[in-house]
Amino acid sequence: MSRLSKSPPSSSPRPRSSSSGSSQSVRETGHEPGWESTQAELTARFPFIRDCLPGQLLQLRIENWMAYTGPVEVNFLTGINLLAAPNGAGKSSLLCAMAFGLGYDVSHISRRGSRLRDFIKNGHSACSVSCVLAGRKAGEFVTTRRDLRLSGEQTVSTFYVNGRECGVEARMEFQRRLRLQVDNLICFMPQERVPEFATMRPEDLFTATLR
Repeated sequence: MSRLSKSPPSSSPRPRSSSSGSSQSVRETGHEPGWESTQAELTARFPFIRDCLPGQLLQLRIENWMAYTGPVEVNFLTGINLLAAPNGAGKSSLLCAMAFGLGYDVSHISRRGSRLRDFIKNGHSACSVSCVLAGRKAGEFVTTRRDLRLSGEQTVSTFYVNGRECGVEARMEFQRRLRLQVDNLICFMPQERVPEFATMRPEDLFTATLR
């Protein structure tokens, strides 16, 4: 069972406090001002890292995301992880956050609105989604963070890998190197797209399986 906590334990990475409040803290960049930990700290927290496949999600952390205020942290184990909760508890919001935090368009999961600002919790001007994944090398961690912030009528989205800002091409290369396939219904099938999966032709299912 995956572990979900609204306040990380004392050994967990923590965002640095800011006198300007949470709206500024979720916009900070780089390892030092952000929540990202060193490789050694992550190894202590996830000692099973060498048993993980590249791209395996180990931690999801959200702040001011949809219905969540947070920061809320979900830690995953090896093997099968189960998120169980009553209807309306926010399970779909967590799945949406996974896709968003890995650099994907949330339209792969949710049809909630057409504006990015709809994913920022009401009453806030920014949100943040962070992930910790297993890297390609044995024992290596990769951290990502994606921020949304309101700027007038615009919504600004910024994506970071290991504390460095990435453009569209770098983001796609990151997804390719770790073989992340949120856009593949064989690997990631949200409830809203079940009818689409059910109508796929056998040859399309075969092609998607081989990706």
